[in-house]
Amino acid sequence: MKVLQGLCKPLFLSTLASEDCWSLLAKHAFGPYNCRNRSNLEFIGKEIVKKCDGLPIAAVALGGLLRAELSENRWNKVLKSNIWDLPNVKVLPALLLSYHHLPSPLKKCFTYCSIFPKNFILEKQMVVQLWIAEGFVHQSKSGKTMEEVADEYFDELVLRSLIHRWSVNDCVHYKMHDLINDLATMVSSSYCIRYGDRKLQESVERVRHLSYNKGKYDSFNKFDSLYESKSLRTFISLPSMIISLALHAILIIEKTIGKRRLHAKYNLIGSPIHTTYSNHETEKINIKKSG
Repeated sequence: MKVLQGLCKPLFLSTLASEDCWSLLAKHAFGPYNCRNRSNLEFIGKEIVKKCDGLPIAAVALGGLLRAELSENRWNKVLKSNIWDLPNVKVLPALLLSYHHLPSPLKKCFTYCSIFPKNFILEKQMVVQLWIAEGFVHQSKSGKTMEEVADEYFDELVLRSLIHRWSVNDCVHYKMHDLINDLATMVSSSYCIRYGDRKLQESVERVRHLSYNKGKYDSFNKFDSLYESKSLRTFISLPSMIISLALHAILIIEKTIGKRRLHAKYNLIGSPIHTTYSNHETEKINIKKSG
């Protein structure tokens, strides 16, 4: 390693020039449409770009936000937002703006993704099924299935550059940029937790969605603190990605704190209909009555 360090000189990347930053934002805001006839928006856009500090991810995220409404009013709201001046914010203001302007259902879907660690490859079908199971997906009035609506939610987050899409050998992959993951973690507060990254004891009563890195010699005792949990709905092991919605969470609790608590937990978790979107077959799960 020391030999490699001696041979390779570090490459320091500079920020984008203002014009390059505008070109990147415009590409994501206008898409295939020509922006030459939108000089009114170009003027506002170049003022917004000055707030990006030459950071590509800020320009891309803002382009994804601004494409939703190509109007001077909308663009001026972004330019003059007080979010740019918020003190002690640990994420880029441009990213926080992107989240702030999401429709309510998309906000829930986005924050839910904070249970996945950085650099985790998102499996689209699995993610949308989890969203449906949690009740984040609204029933369509146009006759679309829940799966179709959830797919549209996912695709919209991709268009807004909050989920990154790329292809390798005709195979499509998805993941969140590290800074986007930081944003999701911040706005999810204590409702979504990656066990190990944050102390569960501090927010166990509020946690609704929990993931943990599965170890070879895991003991169920490590989850004893879940005894105090009253709102847990999702329990996922990583990296094997065992989808573990309501019933799997119940089975974990059964082994850690006993069957008497099991039934109360089941009532709090919600309707068994949500297990339709889990990977478990409910008829194969044997739950005994407490004595």
